[in-house]
Amino acid sequence: MEIIDLLIVEDQHDEQLAYERASKRRGLSTISFSSGLEALQYLRVCTDTLPTAYLVDMRTGESEEELASPLEIFKFLKSVN
Repeated sequence: MEIIDLLIVEDQHDEQLAYERASKRRGLSTISFSSGLEALQYLRVCTDTLPTAYLVDMRTGESEEELASPLEIFKFLKSVN
């Protein structure tokens, strides 16, 4: 079971890559998503390997569901911890 130090949600590709590179330079393992909904789906399936920390863009996408996803990620994490 791989330990993931940081989950990144960022819809801007260049910024996502910058976060990944900075994290890896510091020895952190990362997993990245361009959508909060994708990240939430991953978290719901992989509850036995939840990341240690989270960097979540608060404004990804345009749909109401996508705009609500950062709060839904927080609610989910609170419910499993």
